[in-house]
Amino acid sequence: MQLNRIIIGTAQNNIKYGIVREKSSYKLHNILNQCHDLGISYIDTSNHYSNAHQLISTFEKLDKFNIITKISLKNFNFENLETKSIDLEFEEIFKTLNLGKIYCLMIHDTSILRSKFSKYIMQIFKELKQKQKIKKIGLSIYEPNDLYEFYDYDFDIIQGPFSIFDQRLKNTGWLKKINNDNKQFHARSIFLQGLLLQNSIDKIPAKFHDWKKIWLKWIKWHDKNNLNPLQSCLSFVFSEKLVSNVVIGIDNGFQLSKIIDCIGKELIDEKLLKELEKININDDKLINPKNWKFI
Repeated sequence: MQLNRIIIGTAQNNIKYGIVREKSSYKLHNILNQCHDLGISYIDTSNHYSNAHQLISTFEKLDKFNIITKISLKNFNFENLETKSIDLEFEEIFKTLNLGKIYCLMIHDTSILRSKFSKYIMQIFKELKQKQKIKKIGLSIYEPNDLYEFYDYDFDIIQGPFSIFDQRLKNTGWLKKINNDNKQFHARSIFLQGLLLQNSIDKIPAKFHDWKKIWLKWIKWHDKNNLNPLQSCLSFVFSEKLVSNVVIGIDNGFQLSKIIDCIGKELIDEKLLKELEKININDDKLINPKNWKFI
């Protein structure tokens, strides 16, 4: 069982998150209790995921978890931004979680590293690490180009998109380099916000029908092999040894149970996986959710 590699994502706490979502009430404490019972000890969150920090801070077994959270400054106008505001934003992370220490603090949006505050931001991270307020410094990316710009900064963990449809970080050699440099890579968007889990073209939102041939090929392959997309998505990412951990977003405990069962008993074999990996999309309009608003 590979439960120690699972990180439970909390972006679903924001009801606007996800292109394909189940209509169910999201109860974070119930999910965390289930994770605790299963031995899953990592939580991925952000101060910008609605009230996720506040909900997490009131969970009675929080000391059993490693918190990975992100700081975002995208709502600030960088031209008018002051260092005092940056300091307060960092302080707010610890305040809203009601924690003195955090396992990993990540930069949520690389745009701040393109501003005049990049050195100041990284100095704060280093000081937090020296004071043992954080154990790891992380960077969340959307595409390989972010690494070409910022990889040489002192990041311990890189979090980025990785799925059957999005193998850019593997094909460009970045996964191997991250591993060789003794850094961790955490995969996210393994279901492409739920799109990859659909077993019918009718369940794919109309805006994505420009790629109808790909979806039909995807669905037909699973029908032919009597498999479901959940098995494929999980098999692909958990078979990749260069992936340290996997962020998994869920709407409810039932989904988590299905995922655990699949990881434990239903991962597909290597031969089928190699066949499936050929369905590899290199269209940034589809695999990068930041571009979906332009479709």
